[in-house]
Amino acid sequence: MRKIISITSVLFFALVMPLWAQSENQEARETFSEKFTRLVNLTVSHMEQAGHAIGDAIGFDDRVNSGTSEIARRETSDLMPICTETLYRGADAAVYTDECRSLFARKYPNVEIVSVALPQKDWERQVVKEDGKVTGYLQSLTCYVLGKDGEDGYVNARFSFQRYKEVGDEYRHVVDRWPLWERTDAIPAEQYGQIK
Repeated sequence: MRKIISITSVLFFALVMPLWAQSENQEARETFSEKFTRLVNLTVSHMEQAGHAIGDAIGFDDRVNSGTSEIARRETSDLMPICTETLYRGADAAVYTDECRSLFARKYPNVEIVSVALPQKDWERQVVKEDGKVTGYLQSLTCYVLGKDGEDGYVNARFSFQRYKEVGDEYRHVVDRWPLWERTDAIPAEQYGQIK
């Protein structure tokens, strides 16, 4: 906490000094109170932006005092589909759903998980070429986790698993994509029915 306060103080003074210099260049007719108000408004705006940048850098997901995060502001047309049916019937399906369920529960411990689904019938396949020649194969499998956030709405998350093999070898997990948390949408309760 002390570190955040120290960083915020340094950023405040770093932002105020140039703004103070700018205020001297304004018209002479501007009163002291008008200058002060303008300076405070500019400082607050820049401090808010700096705070968001710091929060993003250290891993905070939501904006402080903004009421909602960026993902909650999206219109329903920009939201992911809600997938609750599992079409994948592989013997390893539980491995994927359990991993996604665990990651989701760690990040959102107060959200009740409604469903975990693998909506593909099989792995999506992609041929990998280098200089026009086939060198390997990449497979992807998508998993959706839907959670209910009290009476306020839902949280919809998409994960993907990827595995790769060079020609003649066995498939191996792509390390930073096993799984990859691709996206999260916060869905207000009133929009949930429109998407589903």
